[in-house]
Formats: sequence, C-alpha cells, structure tokens
Amino acid sequence: KFDIPLKKINAKQFAHRLKAKEAMGFFGYPRGGLQKMIDSFENEIKRKKGKIVTKSRVSKVNLKEKIIQVGGKKEKFDILINTLPLPEFLRIQNGLSNEEANRWKEIKYCPAISIVVGFKDLLSNHYWLNIFKEPFHMIIQHSWLFDGYKEKIVWLGRYGRSEEDLPLTDNQIRKKYFPTI
Repeated sequence: KFDIPLKKINAKQFAHRLKAKEAMGFFGYPRGGLQKMIDSFENEIKRKKGKIVTKSRVSKVNLKEKIIQVGGKKEKFDILINTLPLPEFLRIQNGLSNEEANRWKEIKYCPAISIVVGFKDLLSNHYWLNIFKEPFHMIIQHSWLFDGYKEKIVWLGRYGRSEEDLPLTDNQIRKKYFPTI
C-alpha cells in the first residue's frame, strides 16, 4: 500500500486487515456517504465556535505562534487540521523541530485518486480487479467483504503518478474514469 513493496507486507497483516477491519465495515464507506460525515464534522466545529476556511491558498503556518497565513490575512488557531500533502506542508511550516521535520520527510508521499461508487449490482464475481492501460488501476468491490449498504460499494483507485488528476473537478474525474467501467 502506498508505494511499499509487497515483500515488506506480510500475509498475516494483510489477512488481518481484510478480516477484522474491512469485512466488519471498520474501514468501510461511511453510512450516508462522505459528505454526511464531512457535514457532521463541520457542524461540530462551528458549534464549538471554530472557523473553517476553504478554497483558500495557505502560504505559511507558524506552529509555535499558532498563526496561519491565508492569502494576505493572518489567522490565529487553537487546533490546525492539515490536509496538505506532507511535502507541501513541510515547505510552508515553521515550528517543527528539525528531528520531527526530518522524520516526516522520510514518509514517502504517493498521491492517490479514489472514487467511491454505489451500483445496483456488483460488476463481477471478484473482490479486486487490476486494470491495465486505463485511467485508474484497480476496481475494489468492497461489498464482497461487507454488504451492509443500500448500494453495492465499489472503489476505483489510482495509486502512483496520479498527480495530473489532483486539480481535476469531480465532473472531470467522472468523465475521465467512468467510460472504463
């Protein structure tokens, strides 16, 4: 997973994740979808008088002074939830110790595009399908392991060299990926 050679992942670890986590729905798709989960998270932050800033370019993060610079404005924060890729965050942050920054630099970053789709029926009799020479690389039919949703949940994934897809809109992703299905 995420650019780790398969020889470094033992079968016991893989089997445990499949049985104890994915088959039981622990790593499953959230009931009600991701937007329901995001909305709930956003509402809780707002209820606690937190501020959410979206669609803004963060240019600096000072972790010691707890100040984030968004465009030309500086904002104080109590808690910062970072969703930037680690290489980008490390470039704009100030305040991590050299030791911690160096540890974070060791993490190999591999962008991933993942689309979750609900279908009336599963696409095949296989849990995992590798796809070659197409915009995405795998079809994972999660409902083979955990069928507790109204729809049949299928993940389309692309790992590695997916940077070109990151700036695409949802509609552009649909147009690029869905014809292959």
